[in-house]
Amino acid sequence: GGERLRSLAVPCASGAMLVPGALKITGPAVDMDVLRGYLTRTFARAASVGCTTLVFGSGAARQVPEGFDRDLARSQVVEFLRMAAPLAQQQGVTVVVEALNR
Repeated sequence: GGERLRSLAVPCASGAMLVPGALKITGPAVDMDVLRGYLTRTFARAASVGCTTLVFGSGAARQVPEGFDRDLARSQVVEFLRMAAPLAQQQGVTVVVEALNR
């Protein structure tokens, strides 16, 4: 996989949907250890194929569950990004945040 992507005439400079919907970033089911492991693998894989930018939209993963405190959810997103930043930096990957509507 990685060698094939690196050999393409048009490089894979960026990727979208950083976190799949099954991995929750907000709400009561957040597991930061699982997210950390996922991101560590994802950033390493992106770097291995020359992908230097990943887009954090991940609407389903960061959707606030009904009835869940929105301020707490916002804090969870900030905690996630603070955890993600150094992991991405170690691999030379930049994470850009996509603004999503409510």
